[in-house]
Amino acid sequence: PTTRGAGESTARCTTFVALLPPHTLLTLCELTDVAAGASYEDLQLESDVSALAAHPSPQQDARATLCIPLAATAREPHFLCTQGYGGALTHRLSPCTYHSVDFRCEVGTPCVACADGVVRAVSDGTGNVSGIGIGNLFAWNSVAIDIEGGLVAEYVHIRKGSAKVRVGDSVKAGDVLCESGAVGFCPEPHLHFQVTEGGGDMAHTVAFKFVGAMGPYSVQAGERY
Repeated sequence: PTTRGAGESTARCTTFVALLPPHTLLTLCELTDVAAGASYEDLQLESDVSALAAHPSPQQDARATLCIPLAATAREPHFLCTQGYGGALTHRLSPCTYHSVDFRCEVGTPCVACADGVVRAVSDGTGNVSGIGIGNLFAWNSVAIDIEGGLVAEYVHIRKGSAKVRVGDSVKAGDVLCESGAVGFCPEPHLHFQVTEGGGDMAHTVAFKFVGAMGPYSVQAGERY
């Protein structure tokens, strides 16, 4: 199910992500008999067409070594990376998201500062928007902090009303910033984490690594950390 707006919910949602050359036709699915008690009038179709923009430097050295952005708990001692750099679902579609990682986590998991910094932006007012409806691509909650080197760390899909900081606050690595959620385009509750050059809607992402006992490491989809 997907939830939109003030809590309007659809029983079922299917989303296709297709990368096509211009002037190409592709049959993605066919409509068959509707379920008992339903009609084609109940069917909603949404689409978003945008130009695929390649990152100018997809393969690059890490620009920062950071603390992992989630606090482990007794219930969640480790977090599964469900989408990494250039992930086919959403990360590869724009240079603004290419070097991003998604961590599966329960709603309410503490999100912590990945480095010392200053809170740049806080947006946690959106609530009943979740699931994989295309319209949800344009609604989310987030916290962003300025960190060393002119970089900005962004925490996306956070829980409504969960921000523990305000713009201008100074934070230390490990300080709790907010709680994870499932607000926006979310197949499941998770934290989308990325680092950009200078921040802003059109800022390109940069590569980063996390601090580990055996030295800095990069995360890979399908592994737990």
